[in-house]
Amino acid sequence: LELLRRRPDNANNHHVLSYVLRYGGSLQESARECDIAMLLATQFVWGACSTTFMELGDYKRARSLLRADLSSEFSRAHAIDVYLRAGNIPEVMKIPPPSIPGYESYQMVLACARQAPASEVQALAVKVVPDDDPEVDYFFAGHLAYCGQADAALRMLKLAIDRNYCSFPAMDKDPLFDKLRNHPEFKRIRAAGIMCHEYFVANRDR
Repeated sequence: LELLRRRPDNANNHHVLSYVLRYGGSLQESARECDIAMLLATQFVWGACSTTFMELGDYKRARSLLRADLSSEFSRAHAIDVYLRAGNIPEVMKIPPPSIPGYESYQMVLACARQAPASEVQALAVKVVPDDDPEVDYFFAGHLAYCGQADAALRMLKLAIDRNYCSFPAMDKDPLFDKLRNHPEFKRIRAAGIMCHEYFVANRDR
């Protein structure tokens, strides 16, 4: 915020703030910072902002910020997440899994999307381990939930929140968690996400 006060015309400062706000669960504010960044620097594709709009459930806007050529491993990973949540399985199946160490979750979720045998999905699910970035853990939790790996999904989602990726209200809008909403543990994790977000809001300006 201090850096942005000094340089309000710098697009990247707004982009970085959008990251911080998203991790804290302030998705509408994150979206506004993305909009400002894109107004200030129209020649860039602000791919990370696609995550904000995806978590808001605005999949059309999220798709508009994907790299058209999916030229990087990370852009392919994110495209899978966007199209999967939008329910566009044919488009998901066109995208190869990203070749990023530790991203075996994408191989699993693509197997689920093509309705692979349960034994194949389970064998891939045991390879899904936490990432250094809690936002990625949130994505992995969604993949596990989509693939019917409820216990593993709940553990991964809790880990994301424990590591200060508030995940609220994102988890309320995320269709990948629909099958878990009535699970008692999901309700406890959701409460923790709300507390994480409220703590962020209460303390961010100190």
